[in-house]
Amino acid sequence: PPGTRRDSKRPLRSLSERFIPASRRWMALAFDPKDTVKSQYQLNGDHWADWLGSTCPALLIRGRESRVTHQQHLEEMAARRPHTRLEVLPGGHVVHIDNPIGFLEVLKEFLRGLPLVQ
Repeated sequence: PPGTRRDSKRPLRSLSERFIPASRRWMALAFDPKDTVKSQYQLNGDHWADWLGSTCPALLIRGRESRVTHQQHLEEMAARRPHTRLEVLPGGHVVHIDNPIGFLEVLKEFLRGLPLVQ
């Protein structure tokens, strides 16, 4: 019955309603939703030590309309780690699909600015 643990379609419906714009809900998912749930558990906890453990150049790209990543969190990530650049582009969480040209321009610019290793 709906609303019980046996209603396995309900959590997936909730995910799609929360993260997929209505205009795109007809599309098939490119991944198994069970894998998404597993990956969400891995995001729990404090990962600052891992993030701050490197000073190599990093590029954070966020889609302005993303409901998954939060602007304030990414700004803090960029501020706390040296050589980190944050770019915000028009698009959602899958900004590389929503805005492939903008995504590639930012990525190419970042890569061109990296020092050559000899």
